[in-house]
Amino acid sequence: MDLRIDKNLSSFLKFLAAITVALHHYSQYVCANHLSENILYKVLSSQGGYLAVGIFFFLSGYGLMESEKKHHLSPIGFIKKRFLRVYLPVLLVTALWLPTRAYLFGEPLRTGGVIYDLFWGFHDGVLWFVRALLLLYLCFSLFIRIREKYNQTITIISINLLTLCAIAVLQIVIGLADYSIISIPLFTIGILASIFNKGQTRQTLIYLVVWSIFISLYLLGNWALMIHALFNYAFIFAAILILALFPIRKTWAVPSIIGDISYDIYLVHNKVLVALKFLFPIVPLYWFVGLSIIATGLFYLIRKALKL
Repeated sequence: MDLRIDKNLSSFLKFLAAITVALHHYSQYVCANHLSENILYKVLSSQGGYLAVGIFFFLSGYGLMESEKKHHLSPIGFIKKRFLRVYLPVLLVTALWLPTRAYLFGEPLRTGGVIYDLFWGFHDGVLWFVRALLLLYLCFSLFIRIREKYNQTITIISINLLTLCAIAVLQIVIGLADYSIISIPLFTIGILASIFNKGQTRQTLIYLVVWSIFISLYLLGNWALMIHALFNYAFIFAAILILALFPIRKTWAVPSIIGDISYDIYLVHNKVLVALKFLFPIVPLYWFVGLSIIATGLFYLIRKALKL
């Protein structure tokens, strides 16, 4: 079984995942305030974010490995082309958000807090994903160095061990909650799916099962979170199996802006929601969607003007 996910399909799926994350956070607001009993809000509030983030992690790992196989980068080249591509936009959006938030909430900007928030904290709870992704990118860079010197068995072992280390750092040092950890291994599964994409998809699925068992044991006792995690892993398992058994030979051309703007949606949508919740007693869906589109478009244009 061969697994092939081309750039068009990946860009479209990332775009859908970004939209799902935005609707997940809005649905959490709706459900927390008992504004609607619509089943879609309940489903998106419960599982939408977990699933979308899991897909995003998987596609990020897969895309990085596919790119590495085609164009090997030196450590400096990787930092410039890959790491900073993720890091610089979040610095920019945070630099715009901090004074905006201070104005809205009447909070003074303290130098120490601003420096931390700008370069690492980001003052946006949903951006834990970015901190996790940055650490995973560093792990990937180290993995590539190992891959240059050792055989495939050692490199496969190394990326799984690096993932364990990343989970430990994210949980113990950075202090991310359990719900932030469950999808981290899917980044590694994406890397493995790229490595094993020539008739070895079964190996990817085996590692996926092993990681799902590990995460289940890690979450033992937290049954609700365990169910979320197992649903994520089962969904990715099914998606890999279907794409391997019934490969998409040709995908439609996806405009480049679709792939580019997915990250922008993720960076700005919660800031729009926070601002609207402060300004209005109830935030209608159309206000959230409309202003999120405007804010995303503006940030995209600013980012492109600055060549980030």
